[in-house]
Amino acid sequence: MAGDVTDSGMASEDSPSHLDGRWILESVTMPSDAQVSADARAVPVLTFAGGAIFGTGGVNRFRGTYETDGEVSLTFGGVAATRMAGPATAMSEESRFFAALSATAAFRIGADRLELLGGSGETVAVLVRAEEDTRPEETAPEDARPGNTEPD
Repeated sequence: MAGDVTDSGMASEDSPSHLDGRWILESVTMPSDAQVSADARAVPVLTFAGGAIFGTGGVNRFRGTYETDGEVSLTFGGVAATRMAGPATAMSEESRFFAALSATAAFRIGADRLELLGGSGETVAVLVRAEEDTRPEETAPEDARPGNTEPD
């Protein structure tokens, strides 16, 4: 796997990052050591778009920001989510996904695979790049874009 790792670009509105685009959760190891694969009915999706993140935890939609040095470090901030209820399994998986986002300190990226790494370098989640499809392109909600300080 080490041979697959490439550098990513800086995350800013002026220079797109290799992180930009839609990523689908493959597995999450947070908050315990037991690895659980994502449920196909409620799969978390993470979209990076010029400093902003948004997507679904499987049940609830979320938005926030991210910062990266473009090579290794990656942190998420200001993540806010809706608070809808769902099936217990999906809610548990979503909680683990959000815990993985909070624990992320770094990343490792290959052509179609993104590993979110914790502070000790352990893998907290693995995502795969979403294949292109015919659905309309997702865009970040206006209030999820970096620099927006307007209240909801």
